[in-house]
Amino acid sequence: MTTVQFWLNEAGRHPLLAASEEIELGRQVRGWLDHPDPCPRTIRRGRRARDRMVNGNLRLVASVVRREIRKYPRLVGTSDHVDMLQAGAIGLMRGAEKFDPERGYKFSTFATWWIWQATTRWVATDCRTIRLPVGHAEQLSKIFKAIGRLHDLHGRPPTRQEIVDECGIAAELVDARLRMGQPCLSLDYMVENSEDEIDFGGLQAAPAEGNDYADLYSLVDTLSPLHRTLITESYGLRGTAPVSLKALTWIPGMTGTRVRRELLAARAELRGVEQLSLSTLT
Repeated sequence: MTTVQFWLNEAGRHPLLAASEEIELGRQVRGWLDHPDPCPRTIRRGRRARDRMVNGNLRLVASVVRREIRKYPRLVGTSDHVDMLQAGAIGLMRGAEKFDPERGYKFSTFATWWIWQATTRWVATDCRTIRLPVGHAEQLSKIFKAIGRLHDLHGRPPTRQEIVDECGIAAELVDARLRMGQPCLSLDYMVENSEDEIDFGGLQAAPAEGNDYADLYSLVDTLSPLHRTLITESYGLRGTAPVSLKALTWIPGMTGTRVRRELLAARAELRGVEQLSLSTLT
């Protein structure tokens, strides 16, 4: 039995709630959360009522998650289904705490939005190896949905301009978001169509032999003595540990403010030397 099947079996063990039960349980939750100073008995009763509302609607979570997985086939992997179900259950719990039975609508209608909000936020922030900002993830989701619609409409992968026109997003942003949306590959990923069985990590370039910092050392040696000392000490270039700006005040006549100012000047001087050396090569 997979974890998803176990989760669904556990959800099916709890009976569904009648409309009258939802109203009564909702009132108990409101009596707990809206009371300025609830007694322990009210707290226990409110928490039990909330748990019953959540357990009785876990199958609603599965229904919403199943629908959302179809929207994000590129983002949600098979191993992430349980995490998405858990995110939906957290949204359901939040909906149970916000539900007001006196407004006259059903709890399932109200809770569906909270489940959807929790699952979509999880897709946007937590289902990736590298988390994206929420705004970027929303744009990427919009682009993927547009690609799916255009593919169904034309029967072929859409062009870049078609995606731009459909989303109303600048072409440069579309390219940037699609680069962000590329999946991360493990170094143990086996490369297909290769003559020998080799993993992705085996294709990475080996580090070059010898001293990779020779060019950097030669540039630093062209600096003034003070700037050379500041760069070497602050970055630990000569085999020593990097030191803080405060520790550089051991240099005679140097205060914390002057160390910071001279280090900025040393970096600018180093950049100028590097640009000059590149111009002489070209």
